[in-house]
Amino acid sequence: RAGGEHRTSDIITDMADLDGVALVTAAYVVWVYLLMPLGPIGKMTEQVKGQQNWGDRSFMNSIEQAPLFLASLWTHAYFVSGSAATNLGIAYLVCRVGYVVIWAMKGTEGFPMPAGFIFTFPAYGFNIYMMIGTITKLGFGMIATPMIDAVGAILCSALFFMYAVKVTPVIHQAVKPMFTASSSPQL
Repeated sequence: RAGGEHRTSDIITDMADLDGVALVTAAYVVWVYLLMPLGPIGKMTEQVKGQQNWGDRSFMNSIEQAPLFLASLWTHAYFVSGSAATNLGIAYLVCRVGYVVIWAMKGTEGFPMPAGFIFTFPAYGFNIYMMIGTITKLGFGMIATPMIDAVGAILCSALFFMYAVKVTPVIHQAVKPMFTASSSPQL
């Protein structure tokens, strides 16, 4: 199957299988619209800088992540499992709400690290897991069970967190000489 062969019986043929994913998508869009005025209204009403940043970043982070989330959600739903995508999508939405709540509770001017990681990295891990699930199904013909979905999503979240905090600093150190003032532009 890695050669691109694909049987139509492997994909969703009953559109009702996508109902949950459509509901998750609708909830996400409504949530993002609820966040949209937080930053501008915070500025208009002269709230403190941290509160303005909270409003701006709550909306902008959701917009920045939307293409990755929606692509992961719908690709997984169509090619792998509508119910698994729905469950992972709901978990993702909980993380998006948690992102906004934890920042407000911490009341910081910038993103509340490390507390905010409790919600950001699981959300990223859910997206990564949905795409890995799609790759393993279409490329290798393997489908996960609901238990594997739960464990796999948590594992992807943890591994991505470790990549971010352990590997990317090493990458930054390796490329740092390329960004020094004495470096000349390389095209």
